[in-house]
Amino acid sequence: MEIVLLKTIKTLGRSGEVKEVKKGYALNFLIPYGWALPATKGFVKEAQNRTKKIIKETAGLDVEALKTIFAAISGVKLTIIAKAKNGKLFGSIKKSDIAEAIADKTRENIDEKLIVLEEPIKKTGDYEITLAMQDLSAHVLLTVKEEESVKKPVKKVLKKTPMKKTQAKAKKSKK
Repeated sequence: MEIVLLKTIKTLGRSGEVKEVKKGYALNFLIPYGWALPATKGFVKEAQNRTKKIIKETAGLDVEALKTIFAAISGVKLTIIAKAKNGKLFGSIKKSDIAEAIADKTRENIDEKLIVLEEPIKKTGDYEITLAMQDLSAHVLLTVKEEESVKKPVKKVLKKTPMKKTQAKAKKSKK
């Protein structure tokens, strides 16, 4: 059965695309959840209009302006310094952190919805991040580094030494 996707589904496709799926999957899952509609001429045209509208709303720009922004951003090297121990981050790097780093580096405000991130980044290292909108895409190189902290000096623990017999007698006599 042919359907028109109303929502981007990772395993199936992007919003506005026409896909062939099994009838049960479409009728029992996609259509009741509002993620797809049967692919009739009217729904296909409506989906195309909806995707054009989403492009303008999401980016706030037309396609040509988005191309120039992606061209300016493509290949930029970003560095995010985060608290970590042995290469594992305390927390994670999310789309909002990447958008903020891009804005700091290039002075281009990017909507988080344009950033394609399979899952939050939880380890230090180098990553290739994709920014995508319909047919347009750009790649950014991200390096996540461990924050270097000043190590606090360790307090020395003094061992209790046994009291001399004279000191023990002196304490007892004071009581």
